[in-house]
Amino acid sequence: MLGWTKWAIALAVAGLAMGEASPSLAAGGTSVAVQRLGPPEVEARREALLKQMIARPSDLDLAFQYATLSAQAGDYEGAISTLERMLIYAPNTARLQLELGILYYRLGAYEVARSYFEQALANPSVPPNVAAQIRLYLPQLALAADPPAFSATIFSAIRWESNANTGPGTQNVTLNG
Repeated sequence: MLGWTKWAIALAVAGLAMGEASPSLAAGGTSVAVQRLGPPEVEARREALLKQMIARPSDLDLAFQYATLSAQAGDYEGAISTLERMLIYAPNTARLQLELGILYYRLGAYEVARSYFEQALANPSVPPNVAAQIRLYLPQLALAADPPAFSATIFSAIRWESNANTGPGTQNVTLNG
């Protein structure tokens, strides 16, 4: 059964990578039909997909659609949990690791994102388009994790004093008395 699910996820991911979908679900890329949905329709579709996923937890196509809609709706944690569950059924899938890396990058978890990107690149069967996308994110991770240092100090003051040197108020100076 696991062999069949591995093939199913590989076909679904390859179809999304080369078919109607944009290169990255985390960057807002989804299929043409999903992009036309407004926020209320996206939420309604997500609810329907969630109910279907609960009924059929091993259906990876449903899971990927749910993750896509979750990322589009801004629910990165929901998309991440769905994609990580998919990795249980299809471990070492470079496309899923790419999407997880991008979502963690968008959440600001740069070390976790780097980990997923490096795992995907270490896979000998990583597709060239996935490797190219990962190589675009790695320099951005370096900048985001260690931003260029900029430091500045600005000091300004204004002072007014009627008798700044505390000198006598008249020209006559009285000594000893």
